[in-house]
Amino acid sequence: MTIDHAKSAPVVCWTPNPKCVSACRMTEFLTRVKEYYQRSVENYSDLYQWSVENLASFWHEVFNFMDVISSVPPATPVINENALIDTIPKWFPGVRMNYAENLLRFRNETRVAVYVVDEQGLRESVTFCELYQRVTKLARCLKAVGVTSGDTVAGYLPNGIVALEAMLAAASLGAIWSSASPDFGVKGVLERFSQLNPKVVFSVDAVRYNGKVHDNLAKLKTVINELTTTANGSCLKYCVIEPYYVSTSQQRPVLEDIPYAILLPDFLREHSGPSEEELEFVQVPFDHPLFVMFSSGTTGAPKGMVHSVGGTLLQHVKEHGIHLNLGRNDVYFYYTTVSIVILLESISSDLKVGAICRCRQCRVFALQTGWMMWNWLVTPLALGVTLVLYDGSPFIPTINALWDLVDKFGTIYYRNRESRSSEPQQSALPSWKPKVAGEWTSGSRIVRIFGWIRSVCETIVKYVISGFSPKETHSLSSLRAILSTGSPLSHHSFDYVYKHVKSDLLLGSITGGTDIISLFAGGTASLPVHRGEIQSRNLGMAVEIWDDQGKPVWNTPGELVCTKPFPSMPIYFLNDGDGVRYKSAYFSRFPDAHVWAHGDYALLNKETGGLVMLGRSDGVLNPAGVRFGSAEIYDILEVIPGVADSLCVSQYHPSVHGVERVILFVKLEELETIENGNNGSSNGVQVEHSGEDWCSLEQTIRKRIREGLSPRHVPAKIIPTPEIPVTVSGKKVEVAVKQLISGLPVKNREALLNPVALEWFRDIPELQEPWDA
Repeated sequence: MTIDHAKSAPVVCWTPNPKCVSACRMTEFLTRVKEYYQRSVENYSDLYQWSVENLASFWHEVFNFMDVISSVPPATPVINENALIDTIPKWFPGVRMNYAENLLRFRNETRVAVYVVDEQGLRESVTFCELYQRVTKLARCLKAVGVTSGDTVAGYLPNGIVALEAMLAAASLGAIWSSASPDFGVKGVLERFSQLNPKVVFSVDAVRYNGKVHDNLAKLKTVINELTTTANGSCLKYCVIEPYYVSTSQQRPVLEDIPYAILLPDFLREHSGPSEEELEFVQVPFDHPLFVMFSSGTTGAPKGMVHSVGGTLLQHVKEHGIHLNLGRNDVYFYYTTVSIVILLESISSDLKVGAICRCRQCRVFALQTGWMMWNWLVTPLALGVTLVLYDGSPFIPTINALWDLVDKFGTIYYRNRESRSSEPQQSALPSWKPKVAGEWTSGSRIVRIFGWIRSVCETIVKYVISGFSPKETHSLSSLRAILSTGSPLSHHSFDYVYKHVKSDLLLGSITGGTDIISLFAGGTASLPVHRGEIQSRNLGMAVEIWDDQGKPVWNTPGELVCTKPFPSMPIYFLNDGDGVRYKSAYFSRFPDAHVWAHGDYALLNKETGGLVMLGRSDGVLNPAGVRFGSAEIYDILEVIPGVADSLCVSQYHPSVHGVERVILFVKLEELETIENGNNGSSNGVQVEHSGEDWCSLEQTIRKRIREGLSPRHVPAKIIPTPEIPVTVSGKKVEVAVKQLISGLPVKNREALLNPVALEWFRDIPELQEPWDA
């Protein structure tokens, strides 16, 4: 039993302008398929069905349509269409290409490629030409110190220009790139980098957050010392340190205690060689390793997932170019955090526009380089898109910070003229050209794409709505789309954006993940937006929802699966020679069906074609045979005054197998101390609340869940908690809490952003009391 999404009439929040639809790439691509393949393809649904039934033709067409640069073009077929997904088939055999060459294709242009921004404002702007020159110089240095194709270069870096330049320099040589954000602790970095054995590590002396500079050298010293003393030996040759905030103190960082350390300016001066040399893009196979991405590590050592050059590039240009219609006049800014819980308790309900967040507990960081959204953000350089790289809190120097950026860079680009581009490589069929000028093309105003992790939106909705409506204080005239990821975007957030931000924009909730370094479903510029739904399954992704018997279902919650191969599947896992870990991760849920089970609990709306995300499969709640996702509970709680955050999990019966009950933990707004009415305290911890006593708030929560979902959704216990544990990538840690309260062991606490918070959930008295099965 669950809330019946199918019986609720879909609410249309936004419909694209027909003129814009006719001019967008999706329409052009549909027309191309219709004419070239002589197929009856009249709408997106038809095009989607054709794409998953004709994988080889579809992906070959995307390669040509998006004008992917390769020294050896694709042969046909690009994949064996009879191959099962769990055989991890080979894509585009014979193709030779380079990821960095595609991202630097506009290297002759003087348009701005990247704006580098932090809490203090614009640090620098870098043109496409300058980016190429800087990458060229850095690539010469890497080559001079022995980095070659197949070697690994790692970054322990914030979201700044050096991370982008180092990644592109490594990729130009055919090397592999992997990164971790400076918010990672020493153990978290070592768990990842020790699997990589990098030849060069890039890092920074310090990072800035919430108006303060935080040293990074102490952690870096420990990391490098451990890497160079490993029992398996180390191939590390240099630790290159950017003096990120040296201008703050005017002092040269002390590096003597860090093995192989050298400042970036010295590294460039000593190893760059003759300046007249052009960058040589090493040509590699389509399935050559490009990125190593790591899982969160909450259930053991982080899994190293290796993604290919061609698979990553092709998926990203499809998603950004065809689905989102990004192009040469566009500015793209994606903000996310390492914490799903943005704590703004120090901000009062009557917060005024321009107020400054000085919260001691706020843990917001800019887009972290260790999460796939960073890789996803930078690839649109291949489309000529201008990026905004932001490092810092989204609420510094004021609560307006992100919206100020939208207006600032929108205005800049409104006045810019398009410069002449370098001649792209010609493909078998002509690449996309806009036929009709419109708001989604270069005809009048630029497209502005702004992305955030869902918690930023929820924070604004919950804490700022009473005193802050961006559309009242900002122009936002250039803003055309907002994307959201990290966890399901609630219905209330859709309402807030269209009421308080802008009514005429695409609000695109997206889903995919580090495992595929891309999306299963997401935003599409040519489709309407329905409240609470992801707009569509992405082209070429054979996504279905299956019930427990392995049968596809519509309008019924179930397991999200992908039934056919796609190019951005990991090519292998690190330290998994026989592929056992890989196959266990994705193909064990329905072992005889040969499908990828992603671990998401979701619903497909047959009427709209949209996807409703209901939570993680391992977090599905099943009291008395009533299955539902935790996201349904979170959606209700997000608009209840007094509730700052929540965590909903099952507790297994200690003696009766298969019996569970639902436990809801509620983090309260921290303004005024209260006590739990049941036992005088909450596991020995005082929990603060905004004025309403706990009993009254608990009754409100039960009432809202009962009315909004059903009586069977109401938790058996609702308990106040001082903090919600989250991973370093910002996800609520449901599984670990479920294990703790059920008396089961928890692995690898170091994978959490706030591991101390997990201890609070051990041996909670009211959960130790006997309960009927």
